[in-house]
Amino acid sequence: MPPSLAQTVAQELDAIAGSVSHGFEIDSRLVVALQDRAKEEVEAGQGRPAAWTVWAFQYGPHSSDLKAEPFAPNITYADGRTNIPRLRDIGDEVLDWWELLAAEVTHPVARARLEHLLFLRRRGNGLERAKAAAECYLDAATHFWPVGLETVDCLRYALDLARRTGQSELAKNVVEAVVEQTDIALRDPDPAPGVLLRLIDIAVQDKESPEAVDRLLTATRDTYLRKGDVHAADAAVDKQLIRARAAPETVANLWQERVTLWWDAADAAEGLIKALHLKKAATYARSSGDPALLERAAARLQETRLEDLGLRSFGFELSQPLAILDTILGPVTNAPTWQEAMLRFGRSGPVSGQLDLNRRTVEEMGQQFVFTRLMPQVLLGGDGLPRFSAVSEEERAEYALSRHECLYINMYSHVVLEALIRIRHRYGLRTEDELADYFAGPAVPPDLARAIARAYLRFWMGDAEGAAFTVTPRIEAIARNLLLSTNVGIYKLQREKSPGQYPGLKVLLDGLTQQGLDPSWGRFIHTLCTNPAGYNVRNELSHGFLDGMGDAFAALLLQVAAYLASFGPDRPSDGQAGSDSETGPT
Repeated sequence: MPPSLAQTVAQELDAIAGSVSHGFEIDSRLVVALQDRAKEEVEAGQGRPAAWTVWAFQYGPHSSDLKAEPFAPNITYADGRTNIPRLRDIGDEVLDWWELLAAEVTHPVARARLEHLLFLRRRGNGLERAKAAAECYLDAATHFWPVGLETVDCLRYALDLARRTGQSELAKNVVEAVVEQTDIALRDPDPAPGVLLRLIDIAVQDKESPEAVDRLLTATRDTYLRKGDVHAADAAVDKQLIRARAAPETVANLWQERVTLWWDAADAAEGLIKALHLKKAATYARSSGDPALLERAAARLQETRLEDLGLRSFGFELSQPLAILDTILGPVTNAPTWQEAMLRFGRSGPVSGQLDLNRRTVEEMGQQFVFTRLMPQVLLGGDGLPRFSAVSEEERAEYALSRHECLYINMYSHVVLEALIRIRHRYGLRTEDELADYFAGPAVPPDLARAIARAYLRFWMGDAEGAAFTVTPRIEAIARNLLLSTNVGIYKLQREKSPGQYPGLKVLLDGLTQQGLDPSWGRFIHTLCTNPAGYNVRNELSHGFLDGMGDAFAALLLQVAAYLASFGPDRPSDGQAGSDSETGPT
């Protein structure tokens, strides 16, 4: 490639680099300046120096892990294609051109990028390439742009190159520049969002982090508190905790400050935001390991009442034509005996739907309505306190699936209620002895069978709340007995999950599913009874957070008990019962 051409392009590149106020503008300005020349190069079928020049500035930061892959093409399509070749795939002809260009450019912003790319591709003397790139980045960060995200990138690259090649003095100069630029940013009455923390993080993570960082972190925390940005202030305290981990007394004070920070934010907030801030404070108090601090945080959180949250409720109604309802309930109400009707009632469903289908539906909805997954999701318990927060991708997926299931449970719970009412009218009110004989089996001893029978009678006599409170703990008892009947050691589960305690209903359901329980039913029972992201009825009832129990949900709990009690060696198969379910514990 002719040196004269490199000189011409270098002059244009220097002019563009000197005229922009942000690094990302170089790419677009180069495209405009060199597009005609690039087109002529393609038509001539020769080298493409204009396009190759643009390529050098179309690489963006790949991740915070600079050692993995600091640069990647700025556009990657869904099928994996990129708008320019990946750096590792760049050929010798392009690298030769970048070398010519690097020798001619003078603006530190432009030269830093070219020297950095050549260092990564091991072109020339690596030590000299790294030194040239780092010095240019340092120059660009301190003399050409106001303190901003470009400053952060330049100093981050400069320190990485200096440390990677063992240039201690150069690294020291970069860290000093980080401190200086942070001080400049702190003097700004309205510092750019995220710049302060990103700048300080460069020095925090360096192996020779200076003592000045402690002062900068405190100043940064105070700056963000004045701006009312509690999240950024909290991030500063988090970095302080990292630096102080070898000083127990300092760590204890910082945890106290961190919890107080969220208490103050809660005092300045209202409604649900106030409750969320108090929950954050309680979470940090627990992490601190300070029992007194945790007790105070828990007390403040528990002071929140549902009426203080300022929430609004809304509802909707769905009508179901009587003829359709008769068709749905026909298998139950047309059974030849009341026992067969009860068996079909217990095994009809679950109303939450089939698990595999629900997962596919939720996944498709997530792909179609992507923005709904971006917002943090929070569910409150009956006491008005946050019960479940969806932050991680796994938690968001659980939240979406549970909400989908809860919608179906709410919609079709009244069908279950109607079925239970019709059984009573169609076959008459049974006695406790008759019902106990029906429920009794290998997993349901006589006393347990009578307790379930009394729950049904309470419901049919108009006491749905009493039925719900009576049957709910029996659901777990049946599940435990079923699992014992499959020769799965409860003691082993107890030792693995919660030493000194019996395994909870969720653990029992997982064990039963492994032994053949229909996964859709297992999931339904979990969502209804124990899932914090679902209705969590068992725990809400047990802790007294539900003042009343609707007839429909009481009917669902009774159906769950009937479903679990319907399995055992001497019970009829699903085919005999005419059920939609396909599997049961064996």
